[in-house]
Amino acid sequence: KRFFYRTWWLFKALFFKLAPGRRVLLAFGLIALVFTFAQNRGGQGNPHWALIGMGCVLLVLMLELREKLVAHDELAEGRAVQKALFPKTTPAIPGLRIWLDTTPANDVGGDIVDVLQVEDGRFFLLLGDVAGKGLGAALLAARLQATFRALAPDCATLAAVGDRLN
Repeated sequence: KRFFYRTWWLFKALFFKLAPGRRVLLAFGLIALVFTFAQNRGGQGNPHWALIGMGCVLLVLMLELREKLVAHDELAEGRAVQKALFPKTTPAIPGLRIWLDTTPANDVGGDIVDVLQVEDGRFFLLLGDVAGKGLGAALLAARLQATFRALAPDCATLAAVGDRLN
């Protein structure tokens, strides 16, 4: 009984994540398959409905796979953009040894690493981690980094930068 309950729960969860048009196509394909197998038990089945049903199910699977591959490519491009936002070189700050690195848990993440040198030899070092993972956290981190770079040169202290960022 537990096997059937979990199978139904999994099918329902996956089914409702599909787009409405794909749900209809998948439902049609599954109904055609069930109808064909029910008729085959009586010896009167039409094999064309089985082919149509399998074709519909395979079409839905191919569309979902294509969408996943496109999303994977977009995330890879986002990772390249995020790497471009990191400092190219570690600045030489008198009295400090700095090494900057970050590795996101997913393709993109909410890690912020930036060093900004302002006039009179002062540096602002920005280290942060946006709560969450994935594209949403990466977009928020990029926005925060851009805002930081825009506001920091006009501020005299770290507290002033924090007030303006807030």
